[in-house]
Amino acid sequence: MANTGAPWRWATIAAGSACHIFLRRTRCSYLANAGAAALLAPSLALNPDRRVPGAFDAFELGVSAIIGQQVTMKAAITVNSRFAAFGEPCETPFRDLTCYAAQPDSIASLTVDDVALLGMVSARSRAIISYAGVRWGDAAL
Repeated sequence: MANTGAPWRWATIAAGSACHIFLRRTRCSYLANAGAAALLAPSLALNPDRRVPGAFDAFELGVSAIIGQQVTMKAAITVNSRFAAFGEPCETPFRDLTCYAAQPDSIASLTVDDVALLGMVSARSRAIISYAGVRWGDAAL
């Protein structure tokens, strides 16, 4: 692909790096959603103000849904950004992208107090820990 004089530069991204993983997941998500967009177009036209949540995986989306229950959008965004502290650290060229999303196995091993310190009530903290355990088959239903 030729450089068209755009202000950005082409870069080589090492396979397995955080950037490579992010770009691969973004591309897969975009391609998977492209087909769904045509199916959803009529519903979206009838409901133009609907917000459709998105995430790279079901666990991340589920945690966001639990965090966002009965709180303002601003509060949910704040707590979600704090929740990122439970993810594994990574190095990227982006100042604000410093860790991977938290994984179910690491969340399942936390205590209610660990999660509640983020600014959530203990019932919501228990729900997130239970969700992480169920996803990995560790929790009793």
